[in-house]
Amino acid sequence: MLGVVNVTGKGEGDVYKTINTAMKTIKGIHDLYFVFKGEKELFYFDWWKFN
Repeated sequence: MLGVVNVTGKGEGDVYKTINTAMKTIKGIHDLYFVFKGEKELFYFDWWKFN
């Protein structure tokens, strides 16, 4: 597991927020999976990036 982000709140229409989290440092090429858990409409996922 590279990192975990707990998103609170509910889907708020077109309201987008930027959420940051610390990540483990890894090297090489790996597959990346986003896993979303919850009930009904969780949130909108627009984009992501590594710094």
